[in-house]
Amino acid sequence: MNPFSMGITVPGVGLRVSVNNFFDRQAIKDALSEMDYRALTKASLRVKDHARRLIKKRGMARLPTKVAKQYAGLPLSRMVSGGAISQRTADRIVREVRNPPSSPPGSPVYTHTPYAGSPQSFLGFRRNLWNFYDSMTASAVVGPSRKGRQLPYLHEFGGTVALNTWVFKPQIPTKSGQMRSPIIWKLGEGTRPSDMSKWAPLSGGRQVVRYPARPFMGPAMRVAIARGDIARAFQGAFRVSYGGRGFSVKRA
Repeated sequence: MNPFSMGITVPGVGLRVSVNNFFDRQAIKDALSEMDYRALTKASLRVKDHARRLIKKRGMARLPTKVAKQYAGLPLSRMVSGGAISQRTADRIVREVRNPPSSPPGSPVYTHTPYAGSPQSFLGFRRNLWNFYDSMTASAVVGPSRKGRQLPYLHEFGGTVALNTWVFKPQIPTKSGQMRSPIIWKLGEGTRPSDMSKWAPLSGGRQVVRYPARPFMGPAMRVAIARGDIARAFQGAFRVSYGGRGFSVKRA
């Protein structure tokens, strides 16, 4: 048997790849047959779609993209008064921002990062899932970009990291005049908020945190396989030939 195989893989860490390897680049289209290009693109997109669905939204990530863009930088009260979101939704977002919930260990991670309207929007896993062609293995690779720093690896496989605590400076008083509970953000050592005018480091806020595994890419691959998405993407891509010495699998 002389097998020819093409596959789709999920990386173990955040991806660092040139945009020249993206499937929409002409060089990648020219390097593959039409059948190979269509199969790898379709299969990798299905895995990416499943990963997005597995990552549930919490906090400011609950805002619809259009709302986040239209009201970028404005308080939730303006969104409520403008009819963009309900008061109930705003209250739920506030609760989840002050006390960010974590997904149960072993289940896909939550995202708390809005798609737009925030300096931290580029860190969101749902937004930064990439798929590209790896010429070394003749396969499609799918996973989060390096923009998420070490978090993709920690969430997918678990691990330990040192975090520093940052406090949001603009505090909003309640009707009684008292200040609300401060909004805090924990970042790995060596990283800091992009807008330093709105965040201040908390003295004594360093802590070592162990992340339990909350995988999302592995489960996304398994869902795509179980539902037949990858098999359908490659349907018709190969031709099986039989002979006296066995059989061979080749591109269609």
